Amino acid sequence: MSNNRSAELEKLFDEWRKRHISEDYSNDKISKNKISKNNFIPDGIIDEASYMQSPKKILFIAKEAACLKEENTIEKNFETAQNDGFWCRRVVLGEEGGTRFSSGLALLANAILNENFETPEKDISALRYVAFMNINKRGGFTSCQTDRLDTYVEKYKDLIDREIKIISPDIIVCCGMGVRGRLSGVDSCKSLPVLEVYHPSARYKTDTDRLKKLEDELKNAQF
Repeated sequence: MSNNRSAELEKLFDEWRKRHISEDYSNDKISKNKISKNNFIPDGIIDEASYMQSPKKILFIAKEAACLKEENTIEKNFETAQNDGFWCRRVVLGEEGGTRFSSGLALLANAILNENFETPEKDISALRYVAFMNINKRGGFTSCQTDRLDTYVEKYKDLIDREIKIISPDIIVCCGMGVRGRLSGVDSCKSLPVLEVYHPSARYKTDTDRLKKLEDELKNAQF
């Protein structure tokens, strides 16, 4: 494994983008809108130096980036998402405002790194020590279309597997119900503890709920 994992990821993403473009793809309708096959939303290791120093290398995995904003056109939203690069890194660096999702992610990261599941802590700097990826690199809208996601996983399972291998985490935390099941056929996940927690943006769960779910998953994990 290369010491420069971020560079390895960039090479992988170049290949991934080309696969997107060359795919025989009929734009699936989502909420009466379409997503171009050329879209690619990057992710990966947020701060490689910090990640490599972390006593627990955590990879958070979600379904897809929600790119649609009502005030903009579809094309504008996806163009912005791609041009902005890795949004989570931009939040950590202070280049972009935080969101409910990044705050929820920080809650989980702080709890694992500090081994404290009693006191909610949302220090955003904890995200420097983790990695984050979406399964679907094209992005989507507010509500995920499950059949489209399943098709994407089947087509790109080999690249999803390679990204996880490059990041080489000690533990995977799936953000939201249904993520872990979709990773069950990915080879790199078979030898790692894979947790599934409430979605970081879920409005119907309290911080206490989230931490209890995370703690329970960790207790049941196979290390």
